[in-house]
Amino acid sequence: MMTRCFHAVRRAALITAAAGLLALLGCSSSGFSSNPLASVGFSRGTAGLMDGFVFVPSRAGFKQTASGNTLPDAIITVYQLNGAAAPTLLFTSQADDTGHYSVAGMPLDVPLLIKATVPFSNVPGQTQNSLEAIVSFSSTEDNKTRNINNVSTVAADACVDNNAADPLSDAQVTALETVAQQLLNQNPNIDPTTNAAGLAALAASEQQEAFGSYNLAIFSTPPVAATVLINGAQAGTINTLTPGSAASSNVQQFTSIPSGDADIEIDAPGFQPAIFTITIVGGQTTNDQRTLVSAPVAGQSFPPVIVDERVTPPSLPFEGGTVSVQAILQDPQNHAITASATAVVLSTTGRQTLSPITLAPIGNNVYSGNLTAPGNPTVVPVTYEVTISASTTQNPTPVTAVVDFQVAGTNPPPPAPTTTTTTGGTTRH
Repeated sequence: MMTRCFHAVRRAALITAAAGLLALLGCSSSGFSSNPLASVGFSRGTAGLMDGFVFVPSRAGFKQTASGNTLPDAIITVYQLNGAAAPTLLFTSQADDTGHYSVAGMPLDVPLLIKATVPFSNVPGQTQNSLEAIVSFSSTEDNKTRNINNVSTVAADACVDNNAADPLSDAQVTALETVAQQLLNQNPNIDPTTNAAGLAALAASEQQEAFGSYNLAIFSTPPVAATVLINGAQAGTINTLTPGSAASSNVQQFTSIPSGDADIEIDAPGFQPAIFTITIVGGQTTNDQRTLVSAPVAGQSFPPVIVDERVTPPSLPFEGGTVSVQAILQDPQNHAITASATAVVLSTTGRQTLSPITLAPIGNNVYSGNLTAPGNPTVVPVTYEVTISASTTQNPTPVTAVVDFQVAGTNPPPPAPTTTTTTGGTTRH
């Protein structure tokens, strides 16, 4: 209940800020003469430039463009989301008479909420005042085009309700908005710009379907305190384990991560940074194990590095099938790498292992191979833990990484018919 109340207070704060801005600037375009659109210039690598259009559902009183209906002269406010704390107002501007807006000087590696507010009370059919979008900038980006519409509003509202505090990759934003579009398709009578209760219901559904968790265990010799960054922002610190230890003894779980690809970096003193990408699936937990490699010293030889790994598809039907195991492998001294993969599933009947496979280089440091999983005769999904190993002749002790895939359970059969005998004959149920 406290969380629900806080969300209401936070939304009220955002609405109040927009309303105060309206009162300050007046209700005509000339009132914004002191707030021109932001200039294009910015410092490369320290700030972001963003522009786009504000789109609304088909309704009288709006501009018609090739892409739909735009909202002219919308008030643009940009906030930094701070998790459970109140958002920070960063920037105010106004869209032009075509619905186009532009802002510059955005901070890096934080989640940004863009709100487009209707500037005039007499716009036909507009009872709720704003649309929203979510975005983040990384240090490698110069600019983004970010259109604001119904779909982006549902995704952004879900992030606000989910106490977003970490930056999102473009892939995560796309995944969130894909789910939002599906929800809107399933509920065509809900207009997020006029139906606050409908928007809240869609955002709640999005939270259930579009956010997942990430479990991470890290190994190193010697053990150290390692910092974990997700999409460039520090997400936590993990005390690493000695290789050979049980991963379950020190697994860190990162929750409420938007689905899609997320960039992970692990930093620890005396070790090379581990930089890789994971794929978060909504409603599921991604399990991962990483072994840190010591920082190179002149004259020393070091093992290869597993930069990234994945299994596609991440799930199979109950009949089983073939998955592709892929890994990006690099060796600091460019030695030839030998790579393999083994899949293990734990079941009530004991430990089952698929035949190990060799991962062959296919170019650009990518190694690939196929695993075939048998059908699953039970109704419970079976999870396979795939261990990828890489070594060189100079460093024969393999480095490893773990990734999962599932084989779905069978649908339970319908109950067998029963037969009863009555005076009038036989009845089947």
